[in-house]
Amino acid sequence: MRQFQPGQSGNIKGRPKREFCIPEILRDQGDRILDPKTKQTFIESMCLKAWEQAIKGDKDARSWITDRMEGKATQFLNIETIRPKFDGKNPMNFLYEYIKFTKNGDA
Repeated sequence: MRQFQPGQSGNIKGRPKREFCIPEILRDQGDRILDPKTKQTFIESMCLKAWEQAIKGDKDARSWITDRMEGKATQFLNIETIRPKFDGKNPMNFLYEYIKFTKNGDA
């Protein structure tokens, strides 16, 4: 006997909500006002601190700022592997070259 009818989901109510979600807690905290006089939020304060550290020469702070402003740099790799081709004339030579090729880890 089947537990569910065909076409019916087993979890009608969906996944239960978590009691706490760390990214959500961090966003809520970041949006709170840190200094009522300047109305500066925690996130704004953190970003200003990163700028101060970057100006003083902190490479990690510079990278953090750049990654957030420009996005992480994409590195493209051009990998070209030349496999031995069988010319139809000498199967033993091809087999030798192919074994040598695979032993080098190029396959």
